[in-house]
Amino acid sequence: MPLTITLHDSARQQPGPALAHMAFGTAPEQAISHPGLLPLSHAAAVESWGEHAPRDSGRQERITWHADEHCLFGHVTAPLGDDAAAPTRDLYRELLDFVAASKRFPHLLRIWNYLPHINAGDGDREHYRRFCIGRAQAFDERPYPPDELPAGTGIGLRTGNELLVYFIATPRPGRQIENPRQISAFDYPRQYSPRKPLFSRAVVWADADGARLIVSGTASIVGHSSRHAGDVQAQLAEIWQNLDSLRQQSGAGEPIALRVYIRHADDYPSVRAFLEQRLAPQVQTLYLLADICRTELLVEIEGVFAMPDDRASVFPDVQ
Repeated sequence: MPLTITLHDSARQQPGPALAHMAFGTAPEQAISHPGLLPLSHAAAVESWGEHAPRDSGRQERITWHADEHCLFGHVTAPLGDDAAAPTRDLYRELLDFVAASKRFPHLLRIWNYLPHINAGDGDREHYRRFCIGRAQAFDERPYPPDELPAGTGIGLRTGNELLVYFIATPRPGRQIENPRQISAFDYPRQYSPRKPLFSRAVVWADADGARLIVSGTASIVGHSSRHAGDVQAQLAEIWQNLDSLRQQSGAGEPIALRVYIRHADDYPSVRAFLEQRLAPQVQTLYLLADICRTELLVEIEGVFAMPDDRASVFPDVQ
């Protein structure tokens, strides 16, 4: 299965073959590094996606990519300067053109966006809002089916001035999953940004080896409103309900791997204790010190969940 995730303590072991490695803290050679996104559960950590080395690799303009028979994993960075809108627009134009031109992997499944100082700036000058404007402008120019929007994460880096984006592209689109407890991000009201965030709450992906539910960054939001400002335990409980809702909508089972973004390091022990009471020991869980797109949000969780083995019920054309 290409979407197998393994977490390594990179201070103690070198990761084995994989489609892609994401490094937090010390970065081994060829791993994607995340400046200013610090691991709380490890001195340094590497998250490896896939079980085998890529069959093909390459670089097109700024995009570096690796692919096997199931999917393509690409990443790209761009300096931001003082305004994130134009660099984000140009980066996303390049990304969307790259995927559209692909004969093997023309569909976006999952995107991660790591934006330095995400909460800096007032009102519509906030870095995250400017990022949303630039991304939407690129999607305006390169129309993409609304029911195929990828799962997404938007998280703040504590240092640096480069936008880091990486993505998974696949031969066929995933199945979009929305959360009935939340207004879809692409339908948010104007108060959050001049342009709406463009991502799905989750997607289901299947190939000949199995299926997975891939969940976007999920926070303590009900409807479109943040809940429980200042109360990390209440926010965690709300997040857990949102994750359960997505599992129910998709028919997913237990989590395989989670990333947990925590705004304040002092909250790490209580966040970890909350999740360890609910997770099986084998779940790969990475805790990271990071900023979140709304200043009142203290925690955000993303992940990959198991799906039933009956793939025909997910995608009838997958054999």
